[in-house]
Amino acid sequence: MKLLPEEGVVLPELHDHRKTALVKGGQSISYRELIENISSFATLVDILPGERVVICSENRPEWVYALYGTWQRGGIAVPVDFMSSPEEILYILRETEPAVVFCSEQTEKAVKEALEKSVAGATLYNFDSLIIPRPHDRSMSRELRETALILYTSGTTGQPKGVMLSFKNLLSNIRAIEKVGVA
Repeated sequence: MKLLPEEGVVLPELHDHRKTALVKGGQSISYRELIENISSFATLVDILPGERVVICSENRPEWVYALYGTWQRGGIAVPVDFMSSPEEILYILRETEPAVVFCSEQTEKAVKEALEKSVAGATLYNFDSLIIPRPHDRSMSRELRETALILYTSGTTGQPKGVMLSFKNLLSNIRAIEKVGVA
């Protein structure tokens, strides 16, 4: 799986796929499982390069799979706060016109209410009722200058503003965190 070009982030843990990548409750998810699940989500997310995928859910492993699966297919992820109101979600859906929307049991009601008023043709997936396909490597090489995420600000002068962040922006933040020693 190649998410970024050679300048991408390489962690020593990735060389040993048995090491823990994520922990949910008491369950550990290895790097091997992480990569397989990302590939499964990439198979599920049938999008064209540049299309948007909204992820509106509490923190959970599937959120990570959806994010990286979107990137693997060439898409742009649009994370939405899981505590957003239907009106806030509707605003973001209208702005981004996603091809796919991920939600959870906790966010499904608000997301469905917003979807009914907005995006025709967006495919909705609920993390809690997904049937995950087998992994299929359809990864794309991504350029550092490409848009990775659209994050919505709090909107101090009215509606939230969508800020497009490139893979290079994300990489710069990771390097700054490493330099400061926070991670």
